[in-house]
Amino acid sequence: MTEKEFIEECCIALEVDSGSLNRESSPENVEAWDSLGYLNLISMIDSELGFVIESDDLQKFETLGSIIDYLKSENILENS
Repeated sequence: MTEKEFIEECCIALEVDSGSLNRESSPENVEAWDSLGYLNLISMIDSELGFVIESDDLQKFETLGSIIDYLKSENILENS
């Protein structure tokens, strides 16, 4: 999965408009990124990428970009 595709999947998981998220998106500037939003992201990462990330671990990341960088470092997302 590419970074762009992952961001689109995050839009679906957080139930926000397509294209409304970017690498700088965070729980501080995305209203839907609340406790349920975290669970939806965890579920999407597991189902779409086959990668399990714990809630406590996901909450350590400050932005969507930091999650993307982590997933790339784990060879889960394409490094394109």
